[in-house]
Amino acid sequence: MLKITLFVISVVLTSCKSVKNIEKQPDCPEGYECYGEVLKDRSISILKDGIGKTYIKINQDESHNVIKYIYKYSGEPNIADDSYIETFYFQIPQKSNKISLSGKELKNVKALVQKSCFCPDAGYALIEQGHLDIKKQKDHYYIKFKYTPDRNMSVSTIETQVEF
Repeated sequence: MLKITLFVISVVLTSCKSVKNIEKQPDCPEGYECYGEVLKDRSISILKDGIGKTYIKINQDESHNVIKYIYKYSGEPNIADDSYIETFYFQIPQKSNKISLSGKELKNVKALVQKSCFCPDAGYALIEQGHLDIKKQKDHYYIKFKYTPDRNMSVSTIETQVEF
């Protein structure tokens, strides 16, 4: 019985090593939710409102997918207006299997961040500094992204996989 238990434990530990290479759920601080999703057959239009603020529209587009990564504060139920969300968007051509971009090249995937909160710097911003690697695998994208925020942000690095 002891040999069987040790065998099962060693199999589980060995298999965990291969799973750790690509994390499904990123490390997320306590009190936050962190997750990604793929909006299939979609693209991003970047627009300006009447006062010059940037916003986006998600469109039907069979040649692209939009990867969306969300970092969300769970909030305190007894405190009003304490919500905080950072959402990252990347528009990826469906036929691309690997993307590696830096700096101003990030505009090629319409890299954007949206900060949603009751704070003066809320809103959308194009990301023009950083490095993005995306690898398409059989049923998911593996994303590694590091950037330098131009305003007070909580996330500066993303490393995760997102199923589609």
